[in-house]
Amino acid sequence: MLTPVPRANAEVAALAMQTTIGAATPSMHLYKSSFTPGPLNTLADFQANEVAFTGYSSASITGTWNLGLDDANQVILLASHSGVFLQSGVVATDVAGGYWVDDGATTPTMILATSPFDSPFQFNKTGNRLYCQASLQFPIASDGNVSTQVGP
Repeated sequence: MLTPVPRANAEVAALAMQTTIGAATPSMHLYKSSFTPGPLNTLADFQANEVAFTGYSSASITGTWNLGLDDANQVILLASHSGVFLQSGVVATDVAGGYWVDDGATTPTMILATSPFDSPFQFNKTGNRLYCQASLQFPIASDGNVSTQVGP
């Protein structure tokens, strides 16, 4: 979470988060469409609802997260490179309802981003492929401070 800062320093706060994320290799995961995450869900809740289709594995998000300031919507954005998910067979099928990104540690401790898909994505045949780009959004509060809420 970001501590509120004056708008003039909003980019500095986002750059600090960009540096923090850049020091790790975050992992993107898919959760099942039957799971509806809420603000009180923990990392363990997401892990318990991870998809399990044939060939599935989490995707390492490498490279720099791009920083942008969207003045029209009063939000600072950090966007990742895409995670790619490929089904390699039909032994096990699943339906993905969204993604989450964790810190990528051997034993992850932090969720960096989570978002539902507009429509569930079915992994039900060999070769199904999904490209997914994560983003962190930092709303700028009406008083000119960056909100402490993080999420898509």
